[in-house]
Amino acid sequence: ILRRVDWSATSVGKPETWAEPLRISLRIIFTTNQPMLIWWGEELVQFYNDGFAAIARSLIRTHGLGASGEKYWRDKWKAIQPDVQYVMKGKGGICREHQLMTSEIDGELSQHYWTYSFSPIIEHNNKVVGVLFVCRDETKEISEKLALQARGADLARVQQIGRVGGLEVRLTSGFRNQRSAEYLMIHGLPPTAANETHEN
Repeated sequence: ILRRVDWSATSVGKPETWAEPLRISLRIIFTTNQPMLIWWGEELVQFYNDGFAAIARSLIRTHGLGASGEKYWRDKWKAIQPDVQYVMKGKGGICREHQLMTSEIDGELSQHYWTYSFSPIIEHNNKVVGVLFVCRDETKEISEKLALQARGADLARVQQIGRVGGLEVRLTSGFRNQRSAEYLMIHGLPPTAANETHEN
């Protein structure tokens, strides 16, 4: 697919003219399954690997190799543009964790959680000439975590309404216990008594 793109019609020019930092960066992203994308030059021309292609199709469903990053991502660009500009200006790399982004596909809204980083690609003269974008879709993990937290909150409400307290005793690290908030309330104990040794 990369070879079928008419690169001479983009600002990066024909592949035989590509700078060494770009060639090295491309070799890195094409030899890993981790979703990665490169924005190159002032127009932020895009290169990406198969791992990233799968993510891009689910979000936009259009071909983006050789496209300008700003034009390709459109409304999503507003969320990441400040970070991309920060890196391109030579101020260093950036990492964002568990970022919620909303997309509209075929008229339906879709929410995804992402952890990603922007790293500078530097020429020999220490000039930043591109950005390496590494990302991970954490939607499934975070959705499961949020569901578990909601279930825990429901259980806590049931315990509070029913005045049911819990006491967990751990025998593997000495003899320690952990008392639930409801247990403390029923017995008139302060919050500091949630964890006590067997001696106490």
